[in-house]
Amino acid sequence: MKKTLLIISVLVFGLMSTVHAGEDAAKKSERSKRPKLTAEQQALRKQLIEKYDTDKNRRLNKAERAKMSEEDARKWKSVSAPAKSKAAADAQKSKE
Repeated sequence: MKKTLLIISVLVFGLMSTVHAGEDAAKKSERSKRPKLTAEQQALRKQLIEKYDTDKNRRLNKAERAKMSEEDARKWKSVSAPAKSKAAADAQKSKE
């Protein structure tokens, strides 16, 4: 009985690990779809972070982004916008 329970728990654990690994791969593929920033965009992003990052964690949180000027907010969007899915891009085009 103990052997059977041990075998079942090992199989369940192995299955759960496999599913989790698949989720990690999906997240990595999403990140790889983002366009690479040019050197100019990277420099602009660094400048904006230095200017607005009050907690010095090298990331801009919601409160820090809210304090941006409109011009800097537009610049920020141009260098940090996440990749859109095809469906989201099509929806955006249909609105225009």
